[in-house]
Amino acid sequence: MMDTKRRLLNVAFAAAITGLIFTGCKKEMTTTATDEMSEQVTSGSDEARFTAVSDEIMNDVNAIVLSNTKFRKINPQWILLGLHTPCNAVIDSSKQDVGLLSVTFNGNDCAGKRFRTGTIILQLPYNKLTKVVTPWSVAGCKMVITFKDFNIRRLDDGKQFTFNGSETYLNVNGGLIDDSPAFDVPIVHRITGKLQLTFDMSLALTRTWNIDRTMTTERDGNMTRVTATGNATINGYSNVCAWGVTRQGNAFTSTIDAPVTSVSTCSYNAIKGLKTIHGAYRELSITYGVDERGFPITSGCPYGYRLDWTDRNGNAQRVIKSY
Repeated sequence: MMDTKRRLLNVAFAAAITGLIFTGCKKEMTTTATDEMSEQVTSGSDEARFTAVSDEIMNDVNAIVLSNTKFRKINPQWILLGLHTPCNAVIDSSKQDVGLLSVTFNGNDCAGKRFRTGTIILQLPYNKLTKVVTPWSVAGCKMVITFKDFNIRRLDDGKQFTFNGSETYLNVNGGLIDDSPAFDVPIVHRITGKLQLTFDMSLALTRTWNIDRTMTTERDGNMTRVTATGNATINGYSNVCAWGVTRQGNAFTSTIDAPVTSVSTCSYNAIKGLKTIHGAYRELSITYGVDERGFPITSGCPYGYRLDWTDRNGNAQRVIKSY
């Protein structure tokens, strides 16, 4: 009788231990799946936000150039209308004769979507012997943009980046993005550079990101269309637009697999395009220009972009994010 009771107790104890182990493994698997989802969404959102911020900076630089005759010089389009100074920005033009402008931000952008602080410095080519500045409107001109603690924070959710480092803008075929109702030929800019990117004001989350992409701007009937493509070949991938280290510490390479197109009639949100982030937790694709269900739009303006990946169990995962 005693042996029978002892055997029953041993069986019950073994069952309890097995249950605890199973429960613990199940919890660990659930936590891992949650972490994977969070990391994938964060990586995709960071890349999309970084692109949006970079585009906004490029727009501001073009606006600043239009407001300064030394920088714009002769404009092939010959149409300059209105004011072209970014909101809540102070421009120091005391060194414009050597091709330098310093711009300090402290306030909301003109769309009231982002709050910006810090400084960017624009430097055009300057010949010390001839004392001549090459204006931005000249084909082949290279303008260096230096970021000094330039912080940009979204007002809706508080997400923010801080930029330090520099980029080089190349005006491939000349001309300016002014107020002309139409451009005779597209205006092509190539952007390259290396930045120290701090996520959400945490110095522990400072990563190096590189950029190499071409922005082609077309305008017809007062509608502006901007198309982005990747230029670099990195880690065996072509059409690379960005590469570096994610906030989670993973090396990544981002490719533009189908040109990303934005239009002025949709607040310059991307209406189509495809990117792939190689080196995230799982390879991640970003489809731009989708509706709230995740389908590519066929008319009107998009809701946002779609993130797709295959999880560790081979299951397809999808998240839809708004712009």
